[in-house]
Amino acid sequence: MNAFSAARAGLLAAVVLILVACGDVFRPIAIPLSPTPPNPANFHYVISLSSNGSLSNSVVPASFGASTKIDVSGDSNVGVAQLGLNPVHGAILPDGADVFVANQFSDTVSFFDPSVPTKVSTISLPTGSQPVFVNTTENPHVYVASFGTGGLVIIDANNDFAKIIPLNVNPGTAATYHPVALAETADSSKVYVANQGVPEISVLTTSDQILQKEIPTNAANSSWIVARSDSGSNGGRVFVLNDGSVSVVNTATDTNIGNIAIDGGGNFMFYDKSQNRIFITSPSAESVTILNAILDPPASVPGRIDLSAAANVPGCPNGCSPTSVAVLPDGSRAYVSAYVLPASGASLSSVVLEINPASQTVTKSIPLANAPVNTASTGCDTARFRMSIASSSDGQRIYIANCDAGSTAILQTSDDTLVLDLPAPAGSFGTAGSVGLPPPQNPVFVLTGQ
Repeated sequence: MNAFSAARAGLLAAVVLILVACGDVFRPIAIPLSPTPPNPANFHYVISLSSNGSLSNSVVPASFGASTKIDVSGDSNVGVAQLGLNPVHGAILPDGADVFVANQFSDTVSFFDPSVPTKVSTISLPTGSQPVFVNTTENPHVYVASFGTGGLVIIDANNDFAKIIPLNVNPGTAATYHPVALAETADSSKVYVANQGVPEISVLTTSDQILQKEIPTNAANSSWIVARSDSGSNGGRVFVLNDGSVSVVNTATDTNIGNIAIDGGGNFMFYDKSQNRIFITSPSAESVTILNAILDPPASVPGRIDLSAAANVPGCPNGCSPTSVAVLPDGSRAYVSAYVLPASGASLSSVVLEINPASQTVTKSIPLANAPVNTASTGCDTARFRMSIASSSDGQRIYIANCDAGSTAILQTSDDTLVLDLPAPAGSFGTAGSVGLPPPQNPVFVLTGQ
């Protein structure tokens, strides 16, 4: 090989090496990996309030009640708070910072941060106040119905100061006001008070905390009140549940613009803002009424669901007595807690009825655990809500506080199956002569957290 050939061969070999060196070679590349975001359900919770005995019983004294914080994603008890005597109703501030609970028999209001449910503070009210209802749509103030003294309690959520406003604007009259339920307008400008003892509701403006007037209804025993999502000083509607009727109030003029006839014995009213519907339970009439709240009057197309034995409703062979209603956030389904009326000599049992609001029919019946009735020590027979029901804020679960069963049932809405019966905290009393652990307390109200 001559020198030229040798040089050419060397150059060719060098080119080959360069090409090989520039071929496919693994080069590590740092690709950032975003962590899996936390499940929003982990931050959802509900609060179940439990009573602990009955003051009306001379053998078993009433003791402090409790609240149970239930984690939605884990279906578990994540914190118990000690409350006052006979907690009956509660509300959560819009920002979720505090839970407020009315303790009827101890004349107190308990409040606590739901993130630290074991640390509870107490606001004492005058003797005989009997607080029975809590409501707010604003963070700075909480409103409490004082059934015993006929007043509206205003709590400053910042410094916990309680101010009491008598509801009778005509002190010289013999009228007796017993507030039982509250509703605040969507713009937080007014608070409306449903009263028993007088055929009228009271109105307070929140900016100056002054009682403005009374609005006549057609009955002296109102039991519930709700505000439509457009309610406010510029207009809207407030609906008052009376015995046998619903009164409609124009919030711009604060006048009663109509009374709608419904079944008597109504005890609870739920406003579904997603579809502008009103659901009303009437335990004694064994019925659920659905009204279209957009229409004026809303009774133009009323719907009445008959739960009596004659109606042949699934799960109610002898008829069902409804107690309260929960509606999924999208308004597609409603769930009604109810007691199955027993045949002669049979024990009481409970059920959840699924309702299709569009067709106004009962589509499914989900049996709950049998409720061993023990009215001598629990007071469940006189509880405002022997059963209370609520939906989680994400609509994945339905919670049923069952007083007689001593537990809160958890229903999974994806397939309507019961996933758990969560016992209430242990009570501080037992049956005379009994041994072992005391029975659980008795859940009487459940409310939805964030």
